[in-house]
Amino acid sequence: MNKMASEAADHPWQLSRKQEKGGKDPKNKLRQLDVRHKDVELRAREKGILKVLDEQFLRDEYKVDHDTEDTDILNVPKRNIEILGNFSLMLLTRLKVCNLANNFLTDITPLKICAQLVKLDVSNNQVS
Repeated sequence: MNKMASEAADHPWQLSRKQEKGGKDPKNKLRQLDVRHKDVELRAREKGILKVLDEQFLRDEYKVDHDTEDTDILNVPKRNIEILGNFSLMLLTRLKVCNLANNFLTDITPLKICAQLVKLDVSNNQVS
């Protein structure tokens, strides 16, 4: 094995000489992907594809009224939800099971007042 091949094997994260001299920079590709992702997200927001989960959404999409007794389960996976909007205190305090998987949520702090919550699924979201 020649010296360059040995060095590349020891340090795979280092740029090769070709990359240093104008070849493709992997960090640049990541920056480009990040810009594209933000652009797609912005266009989706502008077109109304990303949604706010609030009481109006529940009434329109699921025919759920916050005054009914069956609102202790909230099951809204894969609905392009980006933001948890305003809910009545009554709905959030009764909530026991909440499935928000496969959406675009970044913040779930509105759920912290859910005193009776026993199961929460926020998998495959953008919560950090």
